[in-house]
Amino acid sequence: MADSDAVTALVDAYFSAWNAQDAAKLRECLDENVSLTDWDVAVSGIDAVVEANQGIWKAVPAIRIVVKNVVAGRDSRAFGGPVATCEISVELNDDAKTVLTVVDVIDVSNQGKIKSVRAYKQ
Repeated sequence: MADSDAVTALVDAYFSAWNAQDAAKLRECLDENVSLTDWDVAVSGIDAVVEANQGIWKAVPAIRIVVKNVVAGRDSRAFGGPVATCEISVELNDDAKTVLTVVDVIDVSNQGKIKSVRAYKQ
């Protein structure tokens, strides 16, 4: 799974599932022991991560992620597998037209599943 094209394809599938608010497709991208950490959430395990995302979708139904840039690398110091750094805009599509500028660091297992998503908001 060290191939950067495969990592980019996995990241694309993750954001596509996220924007479709498709929990089953999202789950397909995730490792059983995945963790999610952002400015509001810190959860571990596939069920908790999927549930946390479903909570976001429920709270902000029109939310959408626009991927601006993905840089896929080979070696995550945190997990030893490939890593992708993703510059994204999170559009809340609320009355205030809120857009968050975020960087996601996505660690990928050697089996081709997402092990960790760490999100940093500017």
